[in-house]
Amino acid sequence: VIEHRPYNHKADVFSFGILLWELLTGKLPYVHMTPLQAALGVVQKGLRPSIPRYTHPKVVELLERCWQHDPYLRPEFSEIIEILQGIAKMILEEERANKKRNLGESCQLMEQEWPLKMQESENTA
Repeated sequence: VIEHRPYNHKADVFSFGILLWELLTGKLPYVHMTPLQAALGVVQKGLRPSIPRYTHPKVVELLERCWQHDPYLRPEFSEIIEILQGIAKMILEEERANKKRNLGESCQLMEQEWPLKMQESENTA
């Protein structure tokens, strides 16, 4: 767009990637630059916001695809929807697995501590 070349919805895919990054980080990109400096940096120098280390690998992959220099390599919005749904499902499954593991660990700990607690109460009685 900044280079006055023909463009299509893939420019919006790039913008969506920036919006997703803003939601992820709670920050605005390129705050130390003017809008023109940021636009020229993106187009001419491949400037992209830094992705935090804690970001889920699938989200990192999506951001990088949305920010491809070649617009034709960016995903379609229909694919972005599928990717986000897959990420949401994967995160929910990971959380469920973590809860089950944590519950299992808690039960094991209680089983180990229960006899000790019983002994302590018998000794103090």
